[in-house]
Amino acid sequence: MKRYLLTGGVAAVMLLGACGDGETEEPATVEDESPETTEDETATDHSEEVEELRAENESLQERVAELEEENDALTEIVESTEEEPEKEVEEEEITEESTSTGEGTRSNPLQIGDTAQLEARINGDDFDERFEASVDLTVNEIIIGEEAYNMLVEENPYNDPAPEGYQWALIHATSELVESETEDYAYYVMDRFEIVEEDGSSAPRESAVTPDSYGGDHIYSGGTSSGYVSALVPAEGAFLIKYDAYPDSDVFFEVD
Repeated sequence: MKRYLLTGGVAAVMLLGACGDGETEEPATVEDESPETTEDETATDHSEEVEELRAENESLQERVAELEEENDALTEIVESTEEEPEKEVEEEEITEESTSTGEGTRSNPLQIGDTAQLEARINGDDFDERFEASVDLTVNEIIIGEEAYNMLVEENPYNDPAPEGYQWALIHATSELVESETEDYAYYVMDRFEIVEEDGSSAPRESAVTPDSYGGDHIYSGGTSSGYVSALVPAEGAFLIKYDAYPDSDVFFEVD
């Protein structure tokens, strides 16, 4: 009986020792695996951060490319806008050259009684709203000297006599709006007459109260406006009547 108990005790001790050895080795196993697991997790975290940074970098590069394209487009718009006024000037110059037939120029003036066909513009309500139109301008007659001055004095006795070397003249003209792109806006008739002396200089301009004066009227398509323009002309020597027909070329009339 004692032998069995001894044998059983020894067996129990051996079992406890075996269990003790197993419990001692398990923490060592955990300690050996724990650093490796942490390093793997850290490496994985760094890899994910790198991928995120790469994705952000690619996104930024794409945005930079888009901004560069937008900048190039804006630059082209600005450059084209700056060039437009020059193009408009060139087009106006071409228009003036194409409408000039050689008649009505200073070297080949029209005669009293002739009609000049002029291009005109009519303004709308907006600043940049303009309509093309065609105006016929006729210089019907010119009254010079004492007769002209008597008509001025009859209209207003305070009209001054002409200065030395000049005499008064009354130019009778008619403007007709023969064609217009608009029926709603009127053409404004203006006194743009000027006297050009034989040497190419302009005669002095002095105001006088003029009977049935020309200009200051609004006419619609088909309408006409007539009247007199008072002007100083040389007492001696030839001269031309000039009309500023902007945007068309200037028109000259010869006085015999």
